[in-house]
Amino acid sequence: MISEAVLEEKAELEDFLVVVFGEDYRVMARQHIAEMFSNALSRPIFLLKRQESRIMASVAISEALFTTHTWGIGWVAVHPEQRGNGLGQEIVKAALEAIAVRVKVPSTAILSAYPEGAGFYNRLGFAGATMDHAGNPFLSRKVCPNASGVIPIRA
Repeated sequence: MISEAVLEEKAELEDFLVVVFGEDYRVMARQHIAEMFSNALSRPIFLLKRQESRIMASVAISEALFTTHTWGIGWVAVHPEQRGNGLGQEIVKAALEAIAVRVKVPSTAILSAYPEGAGFYNRLGFAGATMDHAGNPFLSRKVCPNASGVIPIRA
C-alpha cells in the first residue's frame, strides 16, 4: 500500500533517503521532509511504499512555484534490495495519481532524471530532451484531472 508520509515518519524517511542516495543528501532530505510539515507555500508531499513495515520506495510531489498548472516529481527512491521488482514504476504511478486528484485542469508533471534513468521515465509517458542545470534530462508529461485517483499509464 502507498500512503502519504506523516510527521512520525520523518526520521525513518530521512534515513531511507540516505540509504538510497547517500549520506551527502541527508541535509537536503531533512530540509525537504521538514517542508512537508511546514507552512511553506509549496510543500512537498512524500508518498511511501512499505513492505513488512519498512519503507521500500518513496516519491515527493509538489506544485511548482511561479508557474501555472505544473507539478514537480522528485526523490524517486527504491531501496537497493528491492530494485528491479516494479516498485519504482508503482511509486511514480502513485505520484501521477496523487497529482491527478489535486488538479482541476490538465497540468504538467516535470522531473529531472539521471541520463541512465531517462528510459525508465520514458516508459511511463515522460518525454523531452531539455537539460537541467546539472546537464541531466528534464522530462515532462501531461496529467489530466481525475477525481477517481486512477489515471491510465502507457506501458
